[in-house]
Amino acid sequence: MDTTFTLPQAARRTLEDLARAENASESDIIARALAAYAQLRVDAVADARWERLFADPGSEAVLAELVREGEAAIAAGQVYDGDPASR
Repeated sequence: MDTTFTLPQAARRTLEDLARAENASESDIIARALAAYAQLRVDAVADARWERLFADPGSEAVLAELVREGEAAIAAGQVYDGDPASR
């Protein structure tokens, strides 16, 4: 059984950055690298969930309704550009 563990590139960079940090203990480096890896996994699962939801044909009707509501709010003057420079 292959037990090779490959650390994703982003987690590897985090680990390398921590290893260069001053006053970082080995356990701190490992803990932070594992936390970064765990966050990457959480993000990947969330991204996959959104991809599945948007690919679902039923989502098209919901998204179309959200667009209609947004356009109606804009037309009614209930929405403004959030950029202070444009006011």
